[in-house]
Amino acid sequence: MTERARDLLRLALLLGLAAGFTEVAVLAIVKYGGLALPEGRLALGVVGQRHGYLWLSPHIVWMSPVAYAVLIGATATVGLGLMRFIPRRIQRRHVVWMLLFVGFISLIWINPRLHALAGLLLAAGIAVQATRWLERRSEGVDRVARLATPVLAGATLLLMVGMLLRDPVSERRRLSMVPAPAPGTPNVLLVILDTVRAASLSLYGYGRPTTPNLDARAARGVVFDRAYAASPWTLPSHVSVFTGRWPYEVTAGWFVPYEGEFTTLAEVLAERGFHTAGFVANTVYDAWESGLSRGFMHYEDYEITPEEFFLSTGFGRKLVHRPWLRRLVGFYDILDRKDAAEITTDFLDWQGDTGSRPFFAFLNYLDSHEPYLPPEDLANRFGPQGPRHPELHTYQIRRAIRMGREDLPPAELQAELDAYDATILYQDQELERLFATLDDRGELDNTIVLLMSDHGEQFGEHGLHLHGNALYDPVVHVPLVLWFGDRIPSGIRVQEPASLRDVPATVASLVTGSADPFPGRSLARYWSTGAGGTETDPRGADAVVSEFTDIRGAPIVKSVTDHRFRYIWSERGEQELYDLLADPGESRNLVGEADYEQTVLRMRRLMAPHIRGDRVLWERLPQN
Repeated sequence: MTERARDLLRLALLLGLAAGFTEVAVLAIVKYGGLALPEGRLALGVVGQRHGYLWLSPHIVWMSPVAYAVLIGATATVGLGLMRFIPRRIQRRHVVWMLLFVGFISLIWINPRLHALAGLLLAAGIAVQATRWLERRSEGVDRVARLATPVLAGATLLLMVGMLLRDPVSERRRLSMVPAPAPGTPNVLLVILDTVRAASLSLYGYGRPTTPNLDARAARGVVFDRAYAASPWTLPSHVSVFTGRWPYEVTAGWFVPYEGEFTTLAEVLAERGFHTAGFVANTVYDAWESGLSRGFMHYEDYEITPEEFFLSTGFGRKLVHRPWLRRLVGFYDILDRKDAAEITTDFLDWQGDTGSRPFFAFLNYLDSHEPYLPPEDLANRFGPQGPRHPELHTYQIRRAIRMGREDLPPAELQAELDAYDATILYQDQELERLFATLDDRGELDNTIVLLMSDHGEQFGEHGLHLHGNALYDPVVHVPLVLWFGDRIPSGIRVQEPASLRDVPATVASLVTGSADPFPGRSLARYWSTGAGGTETDPRGADAVVSEFTDIRGAPIVKSVTDHRFRYIWSERGEQELYDLLADPGESRNLVGEADYEQTVLRMRRLMAPHIRGDRVLWERLPQN
């Protein structure tokens, strides 16, 4: 290799590393400095929202420089090849322009709102001017590259080593600082099947055998036939499960992470000596930025994979959205989504090395979230897989959303439901592997297992699809199963409504004998005093509350569910009342019918404690 070629490659490496660190700096300003980038299809941070989300791995601090160095280095290699084979047409200045163009277009494309063509033209123009400036100073530039490239490369290496060591070192340090729990303290395993509605499980009477293994396992514990999530979408529902708080009590919005106002279950158990760990597939609202990792000594969300390197550049994030590329490679999934097998394996690998200390593990599975893509061997289990139309999807970082679902022909909508059911069956198989392995290791009998979903999914019910947009049964009625070896009765099916917000109080009471410090009440009342119990909480704890706020910030919609009725109230003043026993499909709104006036008033009284603290909402709630 000639000295001239080495200088170009060195310059390419310098430009790549510098571009990577520039991107990291820009993203840090977006996240922590309040820089206003418009929210767009890439959803890179949100303007003016407290810190917002990047939806990127923290390892981007070294992955981005490495990715840019590889990208621009590959460009230099191509340029050198062209210089060799067509030297009269391709000279050094042309190759330098290529290097700068690739770097500038990737940085410019950090802005998700900028049109791709506009970005190309802008990058080309800037690269022309920068090339002229650099080539007039080529000797000085080459000297700078010789000096600066090793420095940036060394900084990248130090960051990589530091980040790779950070988590295991922190885990060991935090573990060494907590007391040893009492002998015989049980493990706690919290499993959340993201986006799985109760109505699609054979455990709850569904006509398809979607959960044959869970059906058998659940017979050994307690099944809640009417469990309800506190929210119809991920983050506030998870926060409620972790803190026992209703969504209106905490920060947990579409663009605002949970900010830790209340103690989480992981924090409480860590203080009591549990080895705490989380394994999440939902990297949109369960990853490090969400605030859910509080209290976990070990937390696995993003992986270090080629896909994550690809997403560490503006160029890669822009390219991944292109439907033509999806069609070309036949890939329609969320990029780098962990499947159930990965979550199960990652947990089992970790648990096998935990020793005798009890663990609290949180497992989040995402296979039933759209796009519904079961493994090939199960894809046609409940019907032929529907056609894929990449041009009808919007692809975003960590998302692949089918547009126009309300216009789907019946056959395609059925194909979506068939695929959804197959993903549930796939997770059922992986759950059986999880439980069977823990059983073989002698851990299952001494483990409190809670299995649930954070919310459900809609397939045209009430003319709605997906989730996060209503409080009807398909999105808030979720599975909830609990077992604990022979320490709780088996074969119980609870018919009374129960809320997932009672989960942390339940775990605390089973581990310590007291629900403190969590609000709500232990679900143990359903098997210790009979279904339903007789207690009454003055704040309405017996009423199951759910709520959501539209992704644009309004309106607020709340529901309250008792043993028979669901009352839904919107900030706009809209009201709905359904008799869930007589009308499980919620097709007949009873508001306005004379026979149910007193029921509406009673349900309003149940809801009142949950909005009384907000004067504006309180004034809008009908009082009679």
